[in-house]
Amino acid sequence: TGGQRSAPHDVAEPDAAGRRRRGFGPTTPMNYGRLKMDEYLATADASVFVAVMIETVEALENIDAICAVEGLDCVVIGANDLSGAMGLPYQGSSPQVQAGVDEIIAAAKRHGKFIFF
Repeated sequence: TGGQRSAPHDVAEPDAAGRRRRGFGPTTPMNYGRLKMDEYLATADASVFVAVMIETVEALENIDAICAVEGLDCVVIGANDLSGAMGLPYQGSSPQVQAGVDEIIAAAKRHGKFIFF
């Protein structure tokens, strides 16, 4: 926010070689060595799925900018944490929390992001 780089940018933007930052645990995806490392890496680099969890008032206030991040695939709504951050813990059905959730969903749809709720 406020011109600073954000975590979604750090993960979503590819590096100079075109790779996104991701974890590394190739044993099972490489079929226990049956798939060559370079083939696995190329497939894995092309298949990174980037999601962010929206569970704070600050994230809600910046939802449009967050959803506009190139390379971001999905917005996950953390409804219980969001309700607590809004001062309404465990009140996900309250009009204020529902309005926040609606705002998140609308922003995600505007920017073509998947939504996980």
